[in-house]
Parts: sequence; structure tokens; C-alpha cells
Amino acid sequence: MPVLNETVRGVAWVALANVVTKLLWAATTVVLLHSLNPATYGWLATVWATAFLFASVSDWGAGQAMLRFASKHQGEERDLLIKALAIKSATFVPLVIVLTWLLSQVWNTPATWLAAWILMLIAVAGQFVDSYQQLFTYACQIIRRLDLFAIGRTAYFLALFIGILLAARQKETLFFVALAQLVASTVFIAWFARAVTRLLPPGKPSTAGYQDMLRWGRMFFLSTLLNLAYYRIDIMILAGVAGKEATGNYSAQYQLILLLYSVPGMLFSVIVPDLYRHRAEHGFLQ
Repeated sequence: MPVLNETVRGVAWVALANVVTKLLWAATTVVLLHSLNPATYGWLATVWATAFLFASVSDWGAGQAMLRFASKHQGEERDLLIKALAIKSATFVPLVIVLTWLLSQVWNTPATWLAAWILMLIAVAGQFVDSYQQLFTYACQIIRRLDLFAIGRTAYFLALFIGILLAARQKETLFFVALAQLVASTVFIAWFARAVTRLLPPGKPSTAGYQDMLRWGRMFFLSTLLNLAYYRIDIMILAGVAGKEATGNYSAQYQLILLLYSVPGMLFSVIVPDLYRHRAEHGFLQ
């Protein structure tokens, strides 16, 4: 029963965070549509969706491998997290630079006082910085502290809403919106990393090396990529076929639909670590 109660509490925290953050993001989208024309918002939504797709798989599945190993080998959480962070960080700068250049060639940046590639770099980098929350969320799952994820993620979306609300009053709205997202992500990740690492035990070196994490990560890399593509590639295709204005309208309306899609994610984010821990206990698995 104690294990089941922890699982229920975890699902409750994740459910609360999902509902609140989706509502905050829906409100943020309304502000963006009001302050930017649909075509400009469509450009930003396309860049964010593309960058998020690549940023989310830039750890090559090491995050899921960390979740698997740490759930089975207690005391190795800190070392596994460091290795997963190292794998992700090794690809951070090259991917941001390459993706910034590629998107600058494909999507014409709206007129701004800033150099087009700088604006693109800020928009892309913001999504890559934010993607680090995935690894620290896995750590929260392992140590059963999803309340940290729920509180931190809700605070991030609230700060983002306020930041974009203030950015909407500036003359160069698009630049300040992209900058607000990058700043909010950086502050959130800094807080989240500190909060999580302070709770991790000193531990011991993991028996799983970098090659082990990458080998196991291959199992999750493709499925994660396909899952994210399902939610993101439609925006990229629509932008190329119907234009940025249609993309802006579609992306804004789709945020409300995501409230329903978040339900299975709430359950699996909590249950998966428990399945690893209790894989031989028939009663619990039932």
C-alpha cells in the first residue's frame, strides 16, 4: 500500500502540473496571437516546434537509459545523471548551430532590427535549454519527488506567461518574446538542477558506462523521435504547404486539444519507474 500511495500521489502531482501548465500556455498563446500577427506567430511556432523535436532527442535516449538503470540500481542516480547530462551537452552546441543555419535557409525571418540569424539562434537555443528539464524530470521520477517537477514546471509557465505579456508591450515584440522564453528556460533549468541534485545521494560510480547508456538508449531513441514527430511534424508540414498564417492559427487552437493528450503521459511518467523497480512482483504489476 505505501508504494501504491506514492504512485497515486505522483500521478496527482503530474496531473495538476499538466492541467495548470496547459492552461497557462493556452493563455500565453492568446497573448502571442494578440501581439503578433498570425503569420509571425506561425513562424515562431514552426521554429519552436522544429527545435523542440531535435532538442528532445539530443540525449540519444540516455535519459530513458538512466531511468532504467537507476530504478534497478539504487545509489547510482547521481553518476547516471551526470553521464546523461554529458551526452546531451556534447551535442548541444553543434546541434544549435546547425539547426539555426538550416532553419535560416528554409524559413524567412520576419522583418526586425536584429540580424535574422541572431533571432533564429535565440529561438532555437531557448528550446534546447528547456529540453534539459527532461533529464531532471527523470531524476525526480527515480527519487519519487515529482512534486519538484510539478511546482517548478508550473512556475516556469507562469513566469513565461508574465514575461511574454511584458514582451508584448515592446516595440520589437518578436525578439523580446523569443528572449523571454530563453531567459525563463535558463532560470528554470538552473533552479531545477539545483533542487534535484541536492536531493540525490552522493552515491557511487555506476556500473553502467557511457556505451551502456547509449546502447540501451537506442531502444528508446527512435520511439521517442516518432512520438515527438507525431505532435510536431504537422506544424512543420503545414508551414510549408499552407503558409505561416495558417500555421499560426492551427498551432494556437491545437494547444487546447493537448489537454486531452496529456492524460496518458501523466500515468506513464509515474508508473514506468515503478515497473522497473517491481518487475518481479506479480501483485504490484497487477
